Amino acid sequence: MHHDWSFLRTATPGRRARIDPRSDAQRICLPDETCLLQRPERPATNDVRRLVPARDDAQPVYLQEQGTTLGKSGDQLVIKSRQEVLQKVRLIDVSQVCLFGNVQVTAQALREITAIGIPVCHFSYGGWFHAVTVGMAHNNVQLRLAQFRTATDASRSLDLARQFVAGKIKNCRTLVRRHLDGDSQPLLRQLAELSQKAESAADAASLLGIEGTAAREYFAGFAKLLKACHGEKHKLYIGAYR
Repeated sequence: MHHDWSFLRTATPGRRARIDPRSDAQRICLPDETCLLQRPERPATNDVRRLVPARDDAQPVYLQEQGTTLGKSGDQLVIKSRQEVLQKVRLIDVSQVCLFGNVQVTAQALREITAIGIPVCHFSYGGWFHAVTVGMAHNNVQLRLAQFRTATDASRSLDLARQFVAGKIKNCRTLVRRHLDGDSQPLLRQLAELSQKAESAADAASLLGIEGTAAREYFAGFAKLLKACHGEKHKLYIGAYR
């Protein structure tokens, strides 16, 4: 018995089909790439549109004004200064809380923040990290034991570290390849070589050196992605490579 499976054939999307950056299927819904591969004899008239990573709606809250107090009211965090309400932030919109210097947190706010898994980072007035307050977000004892066993195994730890660093370098290379205008081949070649070196690093010290070199080269190329505002040149200050 013969069955006609032609109805299962993937439909060809329109040339300017909409890309929804919030869709979970964004990574496979690529109308521009699909059209290009299905009709190679008809080159695209426009460049392939760049992918925009999904935005995380939750954002960190930074408290830098000295003497302020972070409290809680309902499902909101309330920032006060001398009993004057400066701002209210919904807990659902907060990814972490960063306190700089002489900033106080009420017991109610701290209990609610840590209960829902939001970390509270404590910094000095000048920005030096001191501590982090987190709740008991995970109670899997076996997982914790496995993590500590791995941390005490130098060989296993190095193997995982190689994979982490190589993966970060590959992600950096992908971003540069997709978005950097002009001649990006030298940078892409160098990041590819560093990724390979990371996968075969002899020890942790060598791996740290490879990671630092990759960070320097990546951020040098990343700076070129940012266009100058109003024709003026702006310096780019990059924080620690994490």
